[in-house]
Amino acid sequence: MDDAILLPVYNEEATVDMVIGAIRAYFPGEIIVVNDGSTDATAEVLDMRDDILVLNHPENMGYGRSLIDAFVFAQFAGLERVVTMDCDLQHEPAHIPEFLLELGQGGDIISGSRYLPTSRVVGTVPEDRRAVNERVTKEINAVTGWGITDAFCGFKAYRLEAVADLGLSEPGYGMPMELWAKAY
Repeated sequence: MDDAILLPVYNEEATVDMVIGAIRAYFPGEIIVVNDGSTDATAEVLDMRDDILVLNHPENMGYGRSLIDAFVFAQFAGLERVVTMDCDLQHEPAHIPEFLLELGQGGDIISGSRYLPTSRVVGTVPEDRRAVNERVTKEINAVTGWGITDAFCGFKAYRLEAVADLGLSEPGYGMPMELWAKAY
């Protein structure tokens, strides 16, 4: 096993089973779910599945901490590459093979975007959140010269060796900013 999908979840009882089912259509390998102290029925939904591995935080520790813990576990398990997805139905699992292909061609981090013209729109991002994302993305691009379009997109693929070298530590939603700064 070289690849896995990582799903950080917190109170996702309404969507987690559907997302895992959609992933299975494109990825037969390991799916590692980090249940970040959910207080709804997420744990019970996950317990009904026998095709996933669940890591449980006893309390909510944060989005960044969930991903960092999943990265550490995946590396310990001998995995080389992972794809992260959020469980809010904003990411299209059909792109998983493309992300892994890009990693195979030498990339360290492949980032998705919810804001490309061809991106499928699911729901509405609150205007204040989208405005913050646009400002942060613009600043990251100004400093790095990159052309990312969605700095906070949770749909990414990583070579775990590259992630381990970054020394990520931000436990909350600021983790993507730390990721981009340290990757640069």
